[in-house]
Amino acid sequence: MATANQWGEIFYMGAQAKETEVKASQPTVSRKSATVPKRQTLAQIQEQCKQLQTRLETSEARVAELEDALEETINRIEWLIDSLNNTLSDRS
Repeated sequence: MATANQWGEIFYMGAQAKETEVKASQPTVSRKSATVPKRQTLAQIQEQCKQLQTRLETSEARVAELEDALEETINRIEWLIDSLNNTLSDRS
């Protein structure tokens, strides 16, 4: 049976595949348009960076919660299987 860590890796791999699909569907930037200076100011870029950092921290906290819930669920399922096996062996 997969451990909580293995399930987390499986979940992470699935999320990476979806991210790759999204990146593949986005248009590419030509070399000419890449050299055009952006109209964003440093303050706007710093604000965007702060927002992204906040989203990252929130996402990491949520992932930790989900990993804990997954581990607890797996432990309960394993306990249930053990209990059923014990009950069946007691009947024999």
